Amino acid sequence: MSVIAQLRFQSEPPPQLTPEEATPPPKVFVRTFLAPPGWPWEQRRMAELDARHGAPVALSDVAMRLQATEVWRPGQSRRYGAFYVRRAEVVDRLETEIDLAGRPCRVVFLAPGHQRRMARNALIAGGAACAVVALISVSLGGAWLSRQRAEARLEALEVQARAELRQARTVNAQRAQAEALDEADRGESLGVALNDLAWASAARAPDARIEAWRWEKGLMAVEARGEVAPFVATDRMVARSPKPLRRRVWLWGVGPAPRTAPVSAAPLGGR
Repeated sequence: MSVIAQLRFQSEPPPQLTPEEATPPPKVFVRTFLAPPGWPWEQRRMAELDARHGAPVALSDVAMRLQATEVWRPGQSRRYGAFYVRRAEVVDRLETEIDLAGRPCRVVFLAPGHQRRMARNALIAGGAACAVVALISVSLGGAWLSRQRAEARLEALEVQARAELRQARTVNAQRAQAEALDEADRGESLGVALNDLAWASAARAPDARIEAWRWEKGLMAVEARGEVAPFVATDRMVARSPKPLRRRVWLWGVGPAPRTAPVSAAPLGGR
C-alpha cells in the first residue's frame, strides 16, 4: 500500500512556476566610496562624478542611484553608496532593500516610461496648482479693485457731506443773522446794531482772527481764535467765556457803548 502511494506521489507533475517566479530577480550592483571633505553639495557633486566614472557598464545601459550612508560632518570625508541595475531589467518599478555596511538602504529604480508618467502627473499637478493660484490671484485682485472703488466712492461721499455741512452751517448762520436783524428791527433799532458792527470793525486788533459776529437784543459777541482779546479799543468792556466753543475758539462778549450825558439847556440870565 505504501509503495503504490509512493508511486502516485512520484508520478504527480512538478509544480509549475509563475513567470515572476521563473524569472530571476534583477541583480543590483553596489559600490561604496568616500567623498573628500567639503560642503554637502560639493561632496554630492564629487560623489556623482565618481559614481558615473565607476559604473560597471555604460551609463546608457544601467540605471544609477546614489545615496549617502553617513551624515555630513565638517572637515571629514563622507561615505556614499552607488547602486546600479540594468535598464532592461526594470520593467516598471524596482524597489529593493540592500544591507550596506550593516545599514539597510532602500533603493527605488523607475523605468523610463514610469518616470515619464510621473513627470506628466507632476506637470499636470503643477499646472492645476498654477491655475488655482492664478484664479485666487484674479479673485484677490478683483476684491482689491472693488475695495479701492468702494473707498474712492466713500471718500467722495465724505467730501460731499462735508461741503453740504459747511453750506448748511452758512445758511443757518445767515438765517440766524437775519432773524437777529429782524428781532433788532422789532426791538432795538437797526442803527444800534450797525453802530456795534462798525465799532467791532474799527476796534479789531490787527492780528485778531474773528470767525463770527453775533448780535441779539442789544448784546454783541464775536467768535475769535486765541486767548487774546480781539479788540484793542478800551471804551467797552470785553469778557471771554469760561470755556472755548471749539478748539482754540473762544466767545468774547462786548459791553454796550457808553452813554454820553444829555446836554441840558439853561435859560440865559439877564445881563
